[in-house]
Amino acid sequence: MYTVTINEKKYSYENNLYLKDIANELGITSFVAKVNNRLRELSYYVNYDCRIDFLNLDEYEAVRVYETSLRYLTIMALEKLYPGIDVKVFQCVSSSISFHVKDFVGEIDSEFIKKLEKKMQELIFLDLPITRKKVSKEEAFALYSQRDYLDKTDVLKYRPEDTVNLYECDGYINYMFGYMVPSTKYLSQFKLRLYYPDFVIQYPRGELNGEIPEFEDSAKFGTQVLPAPSLLK
Repeated sequence: MYTVTINEKKYSYENNLYLKDIANELGITSFVAKVNNRLRELSYYVNYDCRIDFLNLDEYEAVRVYETSLRYLTIMALEKLYPGIDVKVFQCVSSSISFHVKDFVGEIDSEFIKKLEKKMQELIFLDLPITRKKVSKEEAFALYSQRDYLDKTDVLKYRPEDTVNLYECDGYINYMFGYMVPSTKYLSQFKLRLYYPDFVIQYPRGELNGEIPEFEDSAKFGTQVLPAPSLLK
């Protein structure tokens, strides 16, 4: 038996328990946690005396995990819609993420955004597990070379470790620099909008207590902004 301290209350357990299951049992909304002050994904399990601090989207660390996971989900949805699509991700204006689609056969327009949002919502509804797997650096290099992820193969060349943590969800595999949420259901809060010639996605911000901010345009980042799909007619 071991004791877990959460919000100054003590709980006793006997079996290995995942952090996500403890949070669900106690009705706590969380996206990542600190165990004895060390950041851990919710897929981490405990079987020892410890203090757990569950972090929601009013905390910087949780927002980082959410943003990383949302990038993963967006690219995963694009891959399922358009296999082999070439997508680049950038930080953007108004605390959002910018996605640039290279050599796309078609238009990045309102219909594209609606289709992408529908696919993302489908994946979220299915509550698909996002699992971390450790592979050799050579395996990761082969995977990225096959998919023409040249930026990631370049990063691997300078990685001192012999292994790489990849994330897999419903057959989609990618390397993400940062922790992730345990499943797609955690990623229901976002806003997609066109930002010609690209599109951007907004997400909850810690400085706004987990709310998505109003979009503020900036001329140096783009030339055309259109509303999220729910506002398009």
